[in-house]
Amino acid sequence: MSFEANYIVRFLNMKMPIKFYPFILIPLIFFNCDSSEQNTIELQEEKLNHMKEISDAVVSSLGGGISCSDTWITGYNLAEEYGYGGNLMGIQPDQSKFLGHSVGLELDESPVVAHGFDRPLPLGGTMAIEPKLIYANGSIGLEDTWVRTEDGMEQLSTSGHADTVRCF
Repeated sequence: MSFEANYIVRFLNMKMPIKFYPFILIPLIFFNCDSSEQNTIELQEEKLNHMKEISDAVVSSLGGGISCSDTWITGYNLAEEYGYGGNLMGIQPDQSKFLGHSVGLELDESPVVAHGFDRPLPLGGTMAIEPKLIYANGSIGLEDTWVRTEDGMEQLSTSGHADTVRCF
């Protein structure tokens, strides 16, 4: 199968200390890039920037010792303000209702940035923060891994932006 010239693909840089994880995740944008106003490269870039803002809000909240449940509300409300409530972490009715999960001996651990996790991420706790928009014709999102320290959250991975978005 070959790609036609109507897809955006963006690969993002990662740095991850080997001492923490034997795996590497590579976030990307994969979106049908047709000529319609809804699917321009500029609009997808804007959505990615909004996901970064949501990620920043989640990280700030967790780093401040706010409960994972209240952090979910902060991130979700920001997504709603941008008009993404129906596409955050899935397409209705099959949406996942979380914005991040702890990482430890298992890839997905508790607590989770979601309703019902009424405790903060503990000091030394490691969490993958992963706001994503899911559409029928593609998805956009970030996933970075963080550890909570006495000074807030320290980033272990990075979703650095590539210089260009390409249509293939």
